Amino acid sequence: MLAQYTSKAGRTDTYTVLSVFQKLGTEYVHLESRDKSFDFKVPKSAVKLIEHPKITPRPTPTPTPPPIPTLLPITTRPGITLFEHQKIGVSKLMSAKRFLLNDDMGLGKTLQAIVAADNTECDHIIVVCPASLVKNWEREVQKFSLRERKFYVYSYGKIPNTISSDAILILDESHYCKNLKAQRTQKILKLCQTASRVWMLTGTVLTKNVMDAYVPLSILYSSQPSTSGYFAFGQRYSQVRASRFGTKFEGVNEYNLPLLKEQLSKVVLTRKKHEVLDLPAKIRSVIPIKVSPALAEESAELFERYSAGEGLAINLKSGKAFGTVRKELGVAKVKAGLDYIKEQFGESDESLVIFAYHRDVVQAIETALGKDCVSITGDTSINKRQEYVDAFQSGKVKYIVLNIIAGGTGLTLTRATNSIFFEVDVTPASNLQAEDRIHRIGQTGTCNIHYLCAEDSLDDRMFAILNKKTEDINRVMS
Repeated sequence: MLAQYTSKAGRTDTYTVLSVFQKLGTEYVHLESRDKSFDFKVPKSAVKLIEHPKITPRPTPTPTPPPIPTLLPITTRPGITLFEHQKIGVSKLMSAKRFLLNDDMGLGKTLQAIVAADNTECDHIIVVCPASLVKNWEREVQKFSLRERKFYVYSYGKIPNTISSDAILILDESHYCKNLKAQRTQKILKLCQTASRVWMLTGTVLTKNVMDAYVPLSILYSSQPSTSGYFAFGQRYSQVRASRFGTKFEGVNEYNLPLLKEQLSKVVLTRKKHEVLDLPAKIRSVIPIKVSPALAEESAELFERYSAGEGLAINLKSGKAFGTVRKELGVAKVKAGLDYIKEQFGESDESLVIFAYHRDVVQAIETALGKDCVSITGDTSINKRQEYVDAFQSGKVKYIVLNIIAGGTGLTLTRATNSIFFEVDVTPASNLQAEDRIHRIGQTGTCNIHYLCAEDSLDDRMFAILNKKTEDINRVMS
């Protein structure tokens, strides 16, 4: 059962009813937010009870065995051997004008795109990727391509204005183009109208929810995305919620989920590591960290308001915004996190990958670990990024500290089998991509992912939301 409740601030929202009970002769209801991030109790008279809508899912067609993939003749540079799943990926790209390769992180999407481009007649291959991956792409082209002179690599910050009509446009980490209003998305859409082929590469088509698929599907089906189209897509495939800040699309529309999967299956190839490679296991663990009770409580309260859509979510007593308190919580976890590193890894020779979100947290960790540590943030130059990765992979330094966004994609750090998250990003896919810096081709050991969680703080609530969003994403892409 659902219930509508209007807060003292005048905001009306819909909640899940966990229970109804009596206390001192008054009936109360126990409510939980739809994303399961927080709960509270109020008198029954203050809420309007709503029956759950009865949803009849679309009947799922009887599954048929997948067709045997057609492998096209592939020429590779001498010494380059492709895995079987890579041969299939190359063939799919070669035979498609528009296609999205949605392989798990670490399965060799870059290699597959390079080999596929080499085996076409196109003379111009335009690659657009995050700035942190430009050097990596240039090195991979030199390493794998039969004709490296025909590759031109740009960052999303320096997208070319025009390309030739015979060009292949490769969009690496293509989820960067999910926001219809973003300037880079508009530039990419213009190039897509000209390119002879558009190949999209990402390990995470959906970074937050179903709506992330709208722009990619528009590109793949050669339709022009629009605001009206976005809302129509949301009405069909997502759950619609009205709030004081406008219409919100959340979760998955169960009735149309089979239809969405069908649309994706025609233009997207998804492979998971456990399906195609005999990689070692990945084990996650949550490490409880104690911080000031006042800070933990303030962060939890502000996060509840922030996740409910209150914009900046400012504490009226302290005047602090949610972002400020979130950073303070990250800084407060540094000492306990460093103690954990010292206890678990201080006496060993094991390399360690460390993730954080805020620059202050990254700098504090790097300073404490000293000369045996390097770090990568959004301020680190492209050349320095590669230099630091090489130093870590060769064993010249034991620790590397990465900002989740700047260092969470494209990097191979398989020297380590352990990574520690001092902080997490609110986008599930960002954390999953960051985890897979160590869990990818070339890894031979079991990967241990340690999450430092401040007790009774926003961390608890954020993990609950991340788990829920991750479940929704997996249901769509499975």
